[in-house]
Amino acid sequence: MNFLAHIYLSGKDELIQLGNFSGDYVKGTNFTAYPEKVIIGLKMHRTIDNLTDSHHSFLESKKRLVPVYGRYAGVVVDIFYDHILATTWDSYCATALTPYTRTFYYNMVRNYHHLPKDVKYFLPFIIQSGRLASYATIEGIGEALNIMSRRTSLPNRTEAAIELLEKEYHAFRSEFEILFPFLIESVEETYGIQCGCNAPANDRNLSL
Repeated sequence: MNFLAHIYLSGKDELIQLGNFSGDYVKGTNFTAYPEKVIIGLKMHRTIDNLTDSHHSFLESKKRLVPVYGRYAGVVVDIFYDHILATTWDSYCATALTPYTRTFYYNMVRNYHHLPKDVKYFLPFIIQSGRLASYATIEGIGEALNIMSRRTSLPNRTEAAIELLEKEYHAFRSEFEILFPFLIESVEETYGIQCGCNAPANDRNLSL
């Protein structure tokens, strides 16, 4: 799962959101520099990643991208899943995506001193570009992949990735819609929180 999904799965507490959002940038198990709720978010991030990486739906999505991205296929699946979450946001949250993400940005700025160094560096760029809400568009996903290919070891194969997403969209969406409710239920049971928004959609399906 990528940024948007991790934030959603954190529930309402902004410090848990901060930890979950920052999870990829905190290595090891020494979390003593962080408040208790941030630590919960960091641990939650790893739980979500472990559950995702071993789930049959994620593995099916990943298999489709291996010919294009090799060992980086899972990273791209995470981006695709954030796109699907963003485009189906109303099914999971009664608060629209743009105000939801703006509230998240505000909370991260208020708690800026708790952010890991790398997150402090890129957060202003995410805010300025409205990155999280942009995941709802193909252009936004393409830009996210292009940025990652420039700043990380992700291969620069954005055009092929977008072509595959558009060609196999229904398969990716079907796999996401199996995995995501499973993650919601698992996180809620493990951490005793309610995932999602302050005003969750009444008809959200949490069944396996």
